[in-house]
Amino acid sequence: MSEHIVKLPLGLVKIRLERTGLNLADRGGFEAEWVNKGLALSEESFLAIVKKYLKELYLQQQYKEPSAIMLNLAAHQLLDDLKGWCKLNATNQS
Repeated sequence: MSEHIVKLPLGLVKIRLERTGLNLADRGGFEAEWVNKGLALSEESFLAIVKKYLKELYLQQQYKEPSAIMLNLAAHQLLDDLKGWCKLNATNQS
């Protein structure tokens, strides 16, 4: 399980990626928690990591490359879900 600290609009978040596929009906795919410090990635840098992670996951499951549009949609969906988590949990920041 990969773990990253990402700077999002509401603060720093430690994220563990746990997505099981690129199916857009499967929301989430991460565990997150607020952190106060750490070397943080930008959203753009994290999105590149998410795309690589999802591509490798798809290759393991389907034995072929995912389409660029499917990969892009799934990666952006995960980032949107993470931003939603931030809004829902803004009062729980350390």
